[in-house]
Amino acid sequence: MLGYSDVFGEPAPNLIEEIGKINMHKTLSIIAELIGIRNVKLNPIRSFYCEISIPFEMAIKKEILGIDERLVNGLPSNPVYRKDWHIISLQMFLIFLKKILIYGDYSTLSKTDYSITKEDYAQIIRLQLVVADKVEEKNKAEFDEGHFLYSTYHLNNQPSVAGRILRMYYMLGNLCKDKTNFAADVQGEYRDYPAAFLEKYGVSITQYMAFLLWELQPYDSSNNRLNYFSVWRNIKAIYKSSVNCDLLLKTLSSLSAKPEDLHEWAVHTENEEWNFEGFQRAPFLLDGKGNYLSISDYTLSNAFFEKLYWLIRDCYSTEDSRAMAFYETAFLRVRNKLQPIRKIHIIRNRLHNLSLPLSDCIIGMSSIYYCGSCCTYARSRCSSKYKPKI
Repeated sequence: MLGYSDVFGEPAPNLIEEIGKINMHKTLSIIAELIGIRNVKLNPIRSFYCEISIPFEMAIKKEILGIDERLVNGLPSNPVYRKDWHIISLQMFLIFLKKILIYGDYSTLSKTDYSITKEDYAQIIRLQLVVADKVEEKNKAEFDEGHFLYSTYHLNNQPSVAGRILRMYYMLGNLCKDKTNFAADVQGEYRDYPAAFLEKYGVSITQYMAFLLWELQPYDSSNNRLNYFSVWRNIKAIYKSSVNCDLLLKTLSSLSAKPEDLHEWAVHTENEEWNFEGFQRAPFLLDGKGNYLSISDYTLSNAFFEKLYWLIRDCYSTEDSRAMAFYETAFLRVRNKLQPIRKIHIIRNRLHNLSLPLSDCIIGMSSIYYCGSCCTYARSRCSSKYKPKI
């Protein structure tokens, strides 16, 4: 990861002062958008019967930041253009986002009438590079091995979203609905998690996962360009049906927070570069005007697994110490029985890089059946109330 000094070779601006000047609503939109395109590539270049894929970061370095290429024989000689030298980092942007929550001007959250320009993107990237410099300075003074391992491995090597969806849907949308699916010796601990979830949150686990899948659509890897408009989404504009709006609001109520609600957490964890618990608890931000924003694919995918676990735990009283004992039993059974057979790979490949057609996934979620040692995937029609009208 490059820092401001690596790219520009000049003194960095004062980070806190700059944060205080920017429009928070616009900045949150740009950060979310840049996180979403961090791994995408430009359209492949075909030459001599082969294809060359160039990271989209290359275009940002040249077109947005205006970094000198220093061409030699038609190729950039500036080492900043190395494809393994990055200017966009998930971790650095999440750290930057925490600092915005601490030092930002919350009055600008209501200023939603703005346009986004090339200079706006450049300014946010430059400030993120300043954050990278500050993290590097801190690590030089005191190196934290745990932080290093988390930031370089766990944060950037996430388990397959497809795998999480398959496991959690099969377990909670199928297996846990009937205690006779389990051996007699564990049926005494049986809990009907799907029913408890529906009772508490007003949406079924299938509906919850279907709407999350729909929200993954903007992270489709084929979107290899900057939008130059806000990526905040309006609930009523996106979901035309009043039934779908109601279901989405119920889903968002357990997955979202206003930026000011995260201020205290951000202050307390400012020096903990690995702590993004607040964003994992609330993968969506609300602006109070009917608009919501997904922070990142990383925090959103967590809602299929860890976040879902805690949502289920909250369905039971804190005094119920055995509430999740059966959850472990069910999860272990799913993990042991779902073998990496060919048909599972077909589903996972279709979901790879979040490129599954979302309509297929939403329509077909109730059609993932598991029988013995094989898994079949079949399309079927489902009620229109489960499918958002776009």
